[in-house]
Amino acid sequence: MSFAGSTRRITSWLAPAARRNPYFAIIIWGMIAPILLLVTWAVVTVWTAVFIAVIVTTPLGWLAGVYRLARRQQRKGKAVQDAQLAALQAVTADPSSAAAPGRGTLMG
Repeated sequence: MSFAGSTRRITSWLAPAARRNPYFAIIIWGMIAPILLLVTWAVVTVWTAVFIAVIVTTPLGWLAGVYRLARRQQRKGKAVQDAQLAALQAVTADPSSAAAPGRGTLMG
C-alpha cells in the first residue's frame, strides 16, 4: 500500500468511465477522484503509522519489517531479471524471420 500505487489504481479504475462521456469526466475528475484519493491516502497514512509503530515496538514487527524489505528486494531483482531476459531474447532473435522474404537476406 503506497500513495503512488493507490493513485495509479484509482485513476486506472476511473479513466474508462471518464473517457466515455465528457460530463462524466467532469464529475469523476472533479468530485469522485479527489474524494476517493483523500480517503485512500488517509487509510494508507494510518496503515503506515500502525506498521511503523509495530516495527518499532515489537520483535515480531522487526521480523515483519525485515521480511518486507527482503520481499521488496526480491521483486526488484525479478523485474531486473525479466528485463534482461527480454533484452537478451530481442538481441538473439532470428534475424531472418524479421526480414521480408527476398530482402535483407543473403539468399535474396
